[in-house]
Amino acid sequence: MMEPQALQHVLATLRTILQDSDRFSGTVDVDLDAGSFSASLSSERFTSLQPAPSGRTVALDGSSIRALDGLSFVVSVSRAAAVTADEDMVRDTHVSGMRATALSRDTCEEVFLDAYRELSDTSPPAVPDTVEEAAGALRGLQEQALARDMVGQLDVGDLCLLDGALHGNRWLQPVVDATCRLAAECDVHLASVSKRSDLAARGIPLLYWVQRHGDRVMPGQRWQYPLSEERRIFVAKLHPAARHVFRIDVNPYDGEPGEVLPRLASLSDDVATLGYPYPLAAVHRAVVVTADEASYWQRRLREQAFHEGFSRDDWEGLFYDYHAYLG
Repeated sequence: MMEPQALQHVLATLRTILQDSDRFSGTVDVDLDAGSFSASLSSERFTSLQPAPSGRTVALDGSSIRALDGLSFVVSVSRAAAVTADEDMVRDTHVSGMRATALSRDTCEEVFLDAYRELSDTSPPAVPDTVEEAAGALRGLQEQALARDMVGQLDVGDLCLLDGALHGNRWLQPVVDATCRLAAECDVHLASVSKRSDLAARGIPLLYWVQRHGDRVMPGQRWQYPLSEERRIFVAKLHPAARHVFRIDVNPYDGEPGEVLPRLASLSDDVATLGYPYPLAAVHRAVVVTADEASYWQRRLREQAFHEGFSRDDWEGLFYDYHAYLG
């Protein structure tokens, strides 16, 4: 049970965040995992957002899970998917095959670099330090490879949506930038929508600040707010009745960036995910690697190991965890 003093400290911290979000306005520096930008927080910067026909839209996402965990090494399984949709319905779903990758503390750097070089002739700005980070970065590379394939198949003026952010990726930023340039060269709109955002400044979660002030300034309306016009990072409320707002990054190389948010608004009327572009919700459901699928891969890998001469003692020794016996 939490002690009263500790509980009061937690509540006091949360109360300070709420009060600062109410009172603060001005320019703040916002740090990303890679880079930073300045944001002007002012209630005068909100503008109305009107829906526009979405046209053809492709939404992409990826998913990964640990199939096996040896603590010092893991076997990660991952895949990526793309959904093609318009304002009315999903027209097509493509899910890539599952990829299994063994990662250890000694090999994760080499595995990451090999995968990175398949998409870029430059060196990464940083290399993952842990197997968890490496697994996430490899999934990100899968998503970027699929994004490039899909952009190449789209027509001029189509929209490609990614899950996450276009700015601030510690390991993959040059790869993401190259995908953005490719989309601009093909005259395909590209944007990303973040399900969660850790953008903060002066201890204030920026999405919360924007939502709190936006709903006061423009109640019951769709609106948009430019966090960084240079980087084209926005916060938007995509439906008047939505409870949530989202960080949206628009391709910084797009020649007509003003078209993107109105098109996202027209895709955000599904009552199941009100205020969130439904193609991204659809591709998330299609791609997520479930616990049952992870169990399938555990069994498949174990059976293959036994077939190739591993003993049961070998297998249990590699993946022994007494937590399983304690329940």
